[in-house]
Amino acid sequence: MGTKVSFGVVWQMYGRQTIELPDTVNADDKQAVREYIESIWDDLPLPSGEYLMESDELDPDSIVIEEPDPDPIKIGKPDPGQIRQLKKDDILEITLLSAEEMDAAKENIPIFEGWWWLRTPGARSDYVRCVNPEGDIDNDGRFVCGDMVGVRPALRIRPASADLPIGSKFLFGELSWTVIAPGLALCDGYLCTMYFRKFYQEADANMYETSDIRKYLNEWFAGVEDTGNMGVCG
Repeated sequence: MGTKVSFGVVWQMYGRQTIELPDTVNADDKQAVREYIESIWDDLPLPSGEYLMESDELDPDSIVIEEPDPDPIKIGKPDPGQIRQLKKDDILEITLLSAEEMDAAKENIPIFEGWWWLRTPGARSDYVRCVNPEGDIDNDGRFVCGDMVGVRPALRIRPASADLPIGSKFLFGELSWTVIAPGLALCDGYLCTMYFRKFYQEADANMYETSDIRKYLNEWFAGVEDTGNMGVCG
């Protein structure tokens, strides 16, 4: 299995379906691709868990061969042979971005669909500012007990190791990170989604220094194992 192909269904609102072609089907031969799709028609599951019906028809004009992603760095599964790998000694601190840091480096920050926490207090004592799926700051913030907000950590890099240009990527903790400002990098994805502070009634509920997220990040950092492999600069 390899090349991905997507297609639509005539008269139905299922959305586009995506499958992988077996090696025996030439992706450049549209007729062969169409015949393969039609041969497995009864076994194609829909996102809802249902299956296509006999009355459904393939829209041949909708068949598109998906272009492979040219970037070898995949969120969660980066290629260690392509980019530099940092060690704990290269890192000064793990933290969350502040709203000010987010504003200053916004044009360098890869957008990641979903909400993620900043460390800056929000409009209320139990709210903390966040970044929305469009990459903009929600200055009112989200409730500190909200557990569907992503933890997207930042790393402060030691000056001796901070020679990576803005926009370059490196590995740390088996994750891919992007340098967004001198000496500052942001994770390309989430570590998890979790609440900022469980006990929202506390007077300092929206302060990063006493937050549950800070404790979680420090524990995650402590658990990262150095490989000693600096990899290849990309």
